[in-house]
Amino acid sequence: MASIDPALSRGALAFALLSALVAPWAIRAQSGAKPLRFAVSIAIFLATMALIAPLLALGARARSLLSFVLVATMSVEFAAILTQAARGTSSHFNTATRLDASVWAIMVFCIVIAVVAMTVVAVVASIAPLSLREGPERASLAFAVRAGLWIFLLSALSGFAMGGRGSHSIPHGSRDAATLAIVGWNRSRGDLRVSHFLSLHALQALPLVALALSRLPLPRYALWTALVSATALFTALPIYTFARALSGRAPW
Repeated sequence: MASIDPALSRGALAFALLSALVAPWAIRAQSGAKPLRFAVSIAIFLATMALIAPLLALGARARSLLSFVLVATMSVEFAAILTQAARGTSSHFNTATRLDASVWAIMVFCIVIAVVAMTVVAVVASIAPLSLREGPERASLAFAVRAGLWIFLLSALSGFAMGGRGSHSIPHGSRDAATLAIVGWNRSRGDLRVSHFLSLHALQALPLVALALSRLPLPRYALWTALVSATALFTALPIYTFARALSGRAPW
């Protein structure tokens, strides 16, 4: 396997450290919960891409540009979330003032750029060989990485649906005391964040499933049956929870 991308790994480490710094504030103040969640999520995403980027059939300049785009967009996104939380106001869907609207517009712009970059990654990963070491897990891991990248892009559906509606809750702006701990998902009404989360993290889950299966004494057909079934599940769950959210129903 190729080496870890240094720029993306440094970005992941920086956000992991930010998570530790934000955590005490998050414990004391409710406004700190969102920056903490995003710092952790971005750290995981950049760490994952630090492993995937060297596998891509890209030249040095293209790979450096990809690393720069992902680290830069995630950094600006987090800076906007942290700034708004420090001001005691919301970051997402907030257009109450000219400043709030400008911050939100910058966040949307960064996410669009990141989605375009990840679409390029998915296409390159799918049409060209991945630089994986030879071994019994090579084919299944390549399949899992490619599938994870395309499922990851399903997050754009829920993300832009939230942005277009100006809310993650359906009916619009609905809130309920019954929320899931840590993530804050609504347990009694539609919540697009569930689909968003599931599609984002298939990128980590599927390669881990492929690696775990390759370590088991399974015949080839059983390994691929299990991996394809897991891929189908990780594809269906974001779509299912997205449809339920749009209809205003709780995810379970």
